[in-house]
Amino acid sequence: MAADWRITVVMDNASGVPVKGTRLTRRLWAGGAVQRLPEIPVAEATFSFDVPGDTLNIVCEVRHSRYAPLVMNLVRDPGETNWRWTNPTRRVRTVGQEVTIMATLGRIRPAPLSHIPEAGLMQRAQALKPRLDAAEAKNAEARRRRRPPAEPNFVPLDPDHRTALVTKDQRAYRPQAPRQGAISAFHVAAPALLSETPEAAGWGRFATTAPTVDPVRAGRLHLVEYGEVGEEPSRGPRFVVGVWVPLRLHAPKVDALDFVVWLHPNTNNPLTAPQVPFPYRQPYPYGLIAVKDPLGAAIASQRFLDIPVFHLLSQHFLAYQLAAAHREAVIVIPVIPSLGGAGDHLAFVESPATLMRLLRELCLWIPRDLPRGSDAAVHPPAPVVRRLAISAFSVAVPRLHTLMRAGLPDMRYEAPAWWASSREGGLDDAGDFNRVWKEQWAIDGVAQGFHAYVDAAASWVQHQAGRRIRIYKSEFTGGWDPLASRPGAWAALVKGTKPERRESGKARAVFARDPQDRWQAASFSEEFVLGPESGPAAALEPRLLPAGAHELMPRVCFGHAAATSGLASAD
Repeated sequence: MAADWRITVVMDNASGVPVKGTRLTRRLWAGGAVQRLPEIPVAEATFSFDVPGDTLNIVCEVRHSRYAPLVMNLVRDPGETNWRWTNPTRRVRTVGQEVTIMATLGRIRPAPLSHIPEAGLMQRAQALKPRLDAAEAKNAEARRRRRPPAEPNFVPLDPDHRTALVTKDQRAYRPQAPRQGAISAFHVAAPALLSETPEAAGWGRFATTAPTVDPVRAGRLHLVEYGEVGEEPSRGPRFVVGVWVPLRLHAPKVDALDFVVWLHPNTNNPLTAPQVPFPYRQPYPYGLIAVKDPLGAAIASQRFLDIPVFHLLSQHFLAYQLAAAHREAVIVIPVIPSLGGAGDHLAFVESPATLMRLLRELCLWIPRDLPRGSDAAVHPPAPVVRRLAISAFSVAVPRLHTLMRAGLPDMRYEAPAWWASSREGGLDDAGDFNRVWKEQWAIDGVAQGFHAYVDAAASWVQHQAGRRIRIYKSEFTGGWDPLASRPGAWAALVKGTKPERRESGKARAVFARDPQDRWQAASFSEEFVLGPESGPAAALEPRLLPAGAHELMPRVCFGHAAATSGLASAD
């Protein structure tokens, strides 16, 4: 008779800290009936048990109040001496008859999904149109009297809805489906940034390339929940995060990932979004509201879920720009409700340790495309974080400054559930964050605190080899001459640089960079960014619009930052 197998389950988290207090369920199979063992509590972080030597399948299911359930499925053929397993981001080690299962518990799970027919959503939204019309009329009257608007541009439709809506075939999220079409000539800013023709219209003022971009073929969008995802109720927060993954990064042999974290502007305007205090319960993130579309019809919207979809695929085209710049990185958009409100705790996105933990969790969670029939294998280790770029827009730019000087996270995001250090017996999340954070892309940051930020960024970029900063400004946020003489670290960094200037009437731009490519900076008048509504310069979608220069800045600058970045090349 074959010797028994000694199975040891080691439970830890993404930061390498042992996890105690789990519940373990086991199923064994040796070719006959499945043996189901009762669930047992596991007080410590390891648990060992023996199984008969002829066992061919072992399934261990681990549960914890603060982590997503984890299933480890081990298989082998008769006579096979090494166990294979089906979860490609976890590890199993076989040494003789000793088998160690590294059951790393995660804090991420997919957003729950459901489908509601559009006709029903439309009918419910249209029933609320009179309230939307009344609010719009009151705001118009306030503006006529030169008073600030006071009525929200939305009406609650179903604030307690608890799933992300998808299309009937479940192939796309509801707001994603109409916004992921292929564009045959997609303009993306080239490294030179400025053309030699400032008098040209629209894209003609910029140095660009125009490849075909099809986001369906380029990558996949995932909406996930992060934080308190255990099955038991928790007083802590659970966030929704938009994750764009280029297709090749779903491959099972990827050993390192580059990330771009996109920090979106605040949602703390009560006129445009529901206000939700910590710890962020309904209507965040799935609540339904009624709003008006550009044609004035009442439609249903999941406003918080719209944020990553719109930024990636329509409002700023971040996913298109990354593909057009031939860069492969995971774009991460944490959707944080009511940022900046009194009493909010922002450490999740403003602390190095908690942000690094999110990236480690994603390395463990991102699905792998395994060839059919090869899901049970001796899998390579999960990928690690190679390089991180953090890009912020508008009022989110000061958060880059906060990250450069942040200490430990807010007490509400405690270790080791949200982050860890060597003190907890795990990895150094804060230290590793500073090691992999290599790029800052600041796009049209607000005027308040801007010069303090650029001085801090100038010191930051010189502190470690391989760092890069990209800073872009428009007159909408106060303008900026990046080479103006003034005291501070930024002026010392750029001293002696010769700028490139373009001017044609009110259309003006200045661009400067150093030979080592550590820093690049640009500033535009609004007229330089604005484009025509029609004509050859606007014929290739998405066009530069004739109004709203501030909102167009990410459309131009994100792609330029990507094209001049150190992110992995897609070529």
